[in-house]
Amino acid sequence: MPIFTEPNVAFSLQERIADRVRVRVHFSLEALPPWLRGAEQPDIFDFLVLLDMSAAEVAEAASNWNASLNRYPHR
Repeated sequence: MPIFTEPNVAFSLQERIADRVRVRVHFSLEALPPWLRGAEQPDIFDFLVLLDMSAAEVAEAASNWNASLNRYPHR
């Protein structure tokens, strides 16, 4: 599972069938919904949201993300 500099969010691929993709967005720590925060919160990346989208939509989202990142200095 890729982990970014933001340790509260991760992405993983659940499956790809033809041109459909299921991407899991995992949330942890402060990124958990309010009702899951507290002493008995899930383990890291146990809470997730499943996105079902076309491969073209994933490519567009990645392109938009890269365009947004270009506004910040490279580290």
